[in-house]
Amino acid sequence: MYFIKAIISNMIWGVTPIYFYYLSDVDAYTFLAMQIITTFGWLMVFYRHEFSLSSIKYSLLSAILLMSNWAVYLLAIINNKTMEASLGYMIMPLITMFFGMLFLKEGFSAYQIVGALICVVGLSFDIIISGVVPLYGILIALTFSLYIFSHKVKNRNSPIASLKYETLLMLPLALLLLLKSDGGIDMISSEGFLLLFLGVVVVFPLALFVRAAKEITMIKLGMTQLISPITVAFVSVFFFGEAITGARLITLVCLVTGLFFMTFFKTRTPSAVR
Repeated sequence: MYFIKAIISNMIWGVTPIYFYYLSDVDAYTFLAMQIITTFGWLMVFYRHEFSLSSIKYSLLSAILLMSNWAVYLLAIINNKTMEASLGYMIMPLITMFFGMLFLKEGFSAYQIVGALICVVGLSFDIIISGVVPLYGILIALTFSLYIFSHKVKNRNSPIASLKYETLLMLPLALLLLLKSDGGIDMISSEGFLLLFLGVVVVFPLALFVRAAKEITMIKLGMTQLISPITVAFVSVFFFGEAITGARLITLVCLVTGLFFMTFFKTRTPSAVR
């Protein structure tokens, strides 16, 4: 059940570019500010419980990591490093699985190792061809993997309660971002309506994934995270009409192949390699 929740959350993340497409005219500062504010606002409406200072402290580290993740993505957009940022979501599954192996002593099966190596080859090829070290992508992947890891080993709050505390702690940042924004969004318009529901788009998959993270291994979480960039690729081709060629196509083929090895062949090996 928890593995299915992780899969569903990554499938949702894979199709969210469709939602974001209709917000493409919103400046990056306003977008992130509304992401924080509406997430907190919807949680206040639908998840009512008393705030506890003793509980907030358990969400402090995860709040810093989530804020860092969202801020790095914002900086990538502002500095026209969208391609670097997109690589982060391909690097992220490998970092998540590496954390499980290194810190939690989780075991890879032989087929999972083969699958992970295929993914590494594909990503390395993409980076070599582009000739640029994807710094923003690495930071995005690292901060989110650490965020999930912190929930798994340290955060005692439920996923929904923790996200409520995390966005509460981020509200000062949201106010600063609004001051820097162009302030040109008409909240009565279609864009304003979509911005109001941005928090719902954030909460549902993130809460599902964090809940799954508390119950299944980091290696399995990383496997499900491969679904997101693959789904984004399909959305890009079939919804936006984009052509995926060259190094990115090879990378996606490697990700699909690696996921296939890790998912469908893993039960055929009797023991895990540690």
